[in-house]
Amino acid sequence: MKNESERYDVIVVGGGFAGLAAARDIAERGRSVLLLEARDRFGGRTWTDKVTLDGHELNVEIGGQYVNTDRQLYLKAELDRYGIGVRSGPTPQSYPTLLAGHHLPGPVPVPTSEMIDLERVAFQIMTDCRRLRVGIPLDQQNAQDLDIPFSEYLDRLRLPAATRGYMSYIAGACGGMRAEELSALLVLFRFADAGYSALAFMDEASSSIDGGSGLLVDAMTADSRADMRLNTPVAAISQVGDGVEVVSRDGHVFSAELAIVAAPLACWKDIQFSPSLNEHKTEASAENHASREAKIFMQVRNAPPYPHKIADIADTNGGYALSTVTDLGDDGQIMLGWCVDVPDDPSSFDYTRKGAERFLGAILPDAELVDFYAYNWVADEWNGGNGHYVAFRAGRLSKSHSHLSTSEGRIHFAGSDVAISAPGWIEGALEMGAKAGAEVLRDLDRIDRERRALRPVHEG
Repeated sequence: MKNESERYDVIVVGGGFAGLAAARDIAERGRSVLLLEARDRFGGRTWTDKVTLDGHELNVEIGGQYVNTDRQLYLKAELDRYGIGVRSGPTPQSYPTLLAGHHLPGPVPVPTSEMIDLERVAFQIMTDCRRLRVGIPLDQQNAQDLDIPFSEYLDRLRLPAATRGYMSYIAGACGGMRAEELSALLVLFRFADAGYSALAFMDEASSSIDGGSGLLVDAMTADSRADMRLNTPVAAISQVGDGVEVVSRDGHVFSAELAIVAAPLACWKDIQFSPSLNEHKTEASAENHASREAKIFMQVRNAPPYPHKIADIADTNGGYALSTVTDLGDDGQIMLGWCVDVPDDPSSFDYTRKGAERFLGAILPDAELVDFYAYNWVADEWNGGNGHYVAFRAGRLSKSHSHLSTSEGRIHFAGSDVAISAPGWIEGALEMGAKAGAEVLRDLDRIDRERRALRPVHEG
């Protein structure tokens, strides 16, 4: 039995950065806003949490963390608004790697005998990414020939083993998945979004929010006048009459003039929309992102400090990067590892201690694992069955990019998944949240004008 409806001007579904930005901005204009979040926290696929490893308490970023305020202007505006800074990590002086079964000390990531091949693939990527224009949907850029599996894109270049292995790291960094399941168009767009620079792309993982992304989440939450509710997953969204009806999984009914869906794209398939969403949204949600990445926080002894060590996914059964986070002196160091969870490979990382030991041992054979922590985003019910990266499969962006964010009647869409300029980044979520908020405010003003115009005029 449905409960009595609660009425608002706007309902926002999803409390990540996009939903928080939209709800705050709309409520600031005096409109009544309800934000519904399925989790027991706000922040979505960003999450700063406390983790204890062998007695050492740490603040860690479980989800997205990297920022670049030189280019990410929506993010910069939010950080400036709340007086939050950015922390830069160490700049690597060398790029040690594990490629094609060999540990290479650097300073360059591939053997010197393959430097020409590395230059060749970098030149091809720079040439192709310059066909793309940041800020224009990729289905409007005649880029279908680039929307192929990244592995197929690399096959055409006939790269030697180590350079090909290095490019598998690029697939991991861009999408948290193997090259066979990731769109080359998304990879190329990442380079375009980095200012059409391979060096700038490599530097994208060097800065993060000082104090953690949770600091910005908390600031935006505290600053919002919206009615915000946790632990309220949505079961259905219907456009009825002159408004929108949202039903939670526990049967509570909320109604509004308009709604913004800011939940992850992969979760849309679990919400009953009436009328149904367009084919682009429906298909994209059903096929899901390709990402299956995991971040592993490890206390490690007997290991050299690395600003960044890069690995071929094939050599490590999924691992593609490892870096030092904190020096613990005699207790070793805290290291952060990135890997692809490969469920059909029993020898890959599997969120157990043995899996973490396999990952660490593959990259640093002499290192000792003391303790570890990893969060399984793929198993997170509110993440839709994939990792926290936005990683479109081949063929989707060149077909559907612009359609994923277009409004449908009284329902608007926001989030990093559907971002036009910075998909997968905090910046993309903030931009789309701000834009959805502005569109909804314009629509509300239009609705008010239309209703005033229909009121009878009484004379005398």
